[in-house]
Amino acid sequence: MALKILGHSADIGLIISVQRRRLPFVILESDAGPDINSIKIDGWSGAVAAVRHLTGLGHRHFAILSARPIVHMPGQATRPLLAGFPLDDERLDGFKQGLAEANLSIDDVPILETIPGEPSAGAVVFDRAPEATAILTMSDWQAITILDEAVRRGIGVPGHVSVVGFDGTAESARTTPPMTTVAQDVIGKGRLAARMVIDNEAPRQVVLPVELVVRASTAGPRAKIR
Repeated sequence: MALKILGHSADIGLIISVQRRRLPFVILESDAGPDINSIKIDGWSGAVAAVRHLTGLGHRHFAILSARPIVHMPGQATRPLLAGFPLDDERLDGFKQGLAEANLSIDDVPILETIPGEPSAGAVVFDRAPEATAILTMSDWQAITILDEAVRRGIGVPGHVSVVGFDGTAESARTTPPMTTVAQDVIGKGRLAARMVIDNEAPRQVVLPVELVVRASTAGPRAKIR
């Protein structure tokens, strides 16, 4: 019997095809309804925790890095993300909540949609949001592009700007400086997904917790912006 673990990019046509063939499957990082096995992380809470960490350090000037090469500057009429996945929207809502708790509005924060891992993402952030003292990202790979660009420009992290990743990949602990990130249990999620399709029991919708791992890429804001 073929078993299927579908990523969050799976379209409705693929899901229907798998259902018609009566194959056990689970979809990751997306809620496809009560009749379908799904596993996702609590992206909203992780995003809130990331903002709370940074505002607790004193930051008030932020930039947010998401998916796709689109820039939403403050004051624009259309602010929601134009692309990406449901988890991106959850994280954005979490960033919004965390900012609101510090009496800040996400409407005043530049949101830059860039392709994950795109080398130019860091350049876009520094060129379009130079006033930001803290950069929130939706993946470690995006955060790594920020760190790489900071090195190229001689920008200190965290002395000039703090950076927070998302996912808790092994690479995040090996960056220079080691990256603060919202970590998920990728191995545990994979094991659970395999167990759900092997057991082929009644559909479940599982939301896994995340953890903010504080490392050396975050500190208080640079004095001139404070």
